[in-house]
Amino acid sequence: MDAYPEAEAPLQSIVELVPVLIAVTDGGLRVLTVAQGTLLPNGPLSPLRNSLQAGVKLWVAKQTSQPMGYVEQLYTFVDTHRRNEHGMPVLYVSYLGLVREAADSILHPDAKWQDCYGYFPWEDLRTDGGQRDAVVSRLRIWANSADTEEVRQKRLKHIHCVGGSNRKTGRKNTFCNAMKCCMKAV
Repeated sequence: MDAYPEAEAPLQSIVELVPVLIAVTDGGLRVLTVAQGTLLPNGPLSPLRNSLQAGVKLWVAKQTSQPMGYVEQLYTFVDTHRRNEHGMPVLYVSYLGLVREAADSILHPDAKWQDCYGYFPWEDLRTDGGQRDAVVSRLRIWANSADTEEVRQKRLKHIHCVGGSNRKTGRKNTFCNAMKCCMKAV
């Protein structure tokens, strides 16, 4: 008998639970995915569970077999461009779980740990990677296309914040400097 029978039952929920499970392994930031790295674990809210967190743990156990502890609600939103199979808008409740990466032998065959920066390379400020430079180059083209000098300067300031070169020194921004710059720009 299945330990989670409600995960097999067809549910007509408009609330979707989406946990983002993060681990730091060998100095790298990793995220747990399903469906060959194309999705985060997810599933409809079960009316048979007494809390949202219990529902999150249900879907993580069912889809990944990743051991979990504490999770924190992260964000709630409605994607107006998506509808469930009954044409209803879906309310997404996302959670953040910080976990230790389970061995592949423990995980469900469809669950895989992935490098977070593979999905968001422009966020990787650890090195002077070529991907970040390519993004910054395109952002500079966008900044220079501004209609006014004031808008152009504002755009360039934001580019500098996310990792572009310092205009005065030519040095790349560090993460800490980028955060300070962004706080000043806002």
